[in-house]
Amino acid sequence: MRLSARRSGIRPIADTGPKKYVFTCSPTREDRRFRQQLREGRPPVRWRRFHAIPNHRRQEGPPDFYYGTRAGPQQSEEGYRIIWVRSSQKADLDRQLRDHHIRQAELELHALAGKVGTRRLRTRSDITKKVASILSAHAVADLLQVRTVSFTEVEHRYLRRGRPRAGDPMRKIVRRRLKLEIARDKEAIRREAGTDGVFPLITNLHDRSRREVLDIYKYQPYLEKRFALTKSEYGIAPIFLKKPVRVVGLMHVYFLAIMLSALLEREVRQAMASRGLAKIPVLPEGRATATPTTPRILENFSGVAWQSFQEAERVLDFPVQLNDTQRLLLDLGRVPATLYR
Repeated sequence: MRLSARRSGIRPIADTGPKKYVFTCSPTREDRRFRQQLREGRPPVRWRRFHAIPNHRRQEGPPDFYYGTRAGPQQSEEGYRIIWVRSSQKADLDRQLRDHHIRQAELELHALAGKVGTRRLRTRSDITKKVASILSAHAVADLLQVRTVSFTEVEHRYLRRGRPRAGDPMRKIVRRRLKLEIARDKEAIRREAGTDGVFPLITNLHDRSRREVLDIYKYQPYLEKRFALTKSEYGIAPIFLKKPVRVVGLMHVYFLAIMLSALLEREVRQAMASRGLAKIPVLPEGRATATPTTPRILENFSGVAWQSFQEAERVLDFPVQLNDTQRLLLDLGRVPATLYR
């Protein structure tokens, strides 16, 4: 399947089989149109909950509720299905991020207000350019109202030196000054809050429910973590290959390494569950974990070696001495310990 990223701004996030894809949309025409509808509230959008996922980061926190609607566009320009989702957890994060950007912009604007009238902020145009750059940097140009207001400053100066007395002549000095007035646009913030937590999924899976498509999308971090092992733990470096068949062969070797890694983790964890083992000490310093990974499992065998010395016609062997953790791992992974004898 070929997609025009320049036109649609979409990118693949998960593969569910041959030519089956789920995508997440960056701002497209459909996305902008639906968000504008949410801001205006015309026609009203009704959301219905269709899924709930426990909060894995904060066990005591509420679950992440997912809502769907059919009010937005149901098909993209390329003919793919669009699923509109609203996440309660993402809504909280969007609100916190928006408040953070507003506060940061207000701090910079108040600092700028104290410099109005200095050498580089004497004219209204200079002030307007600086204000626009701050609002643009924090993406809050529509959420803050900033006005450059002129006012008259009057000062009286005595014309005679020394301590002033009643009746001494004075001179009145009138100056035109500029200042900034900063306020939050509460109505604009309220309208923008209507889009909190909303994101579209675009897919060619027309026979799957919204919940199934969302589960495929949410599985993406696990796929990325598995492929991240190739560069982190396995230390795979870029290799220049001239022939496509060699590229395919190298990718196949990488795939086998990733698959074997996943199978070893699966075997050990399933054996732990069947034996009622909550944790095993495979981490450094003998610390225990409930989710042993292949790199940590193999790390426990990094120092295992068979030592053999030959002295004249006599051969001295120092066989492998396995500790309790290594024997446990071999047992959980169904690897015969006799291989180390």
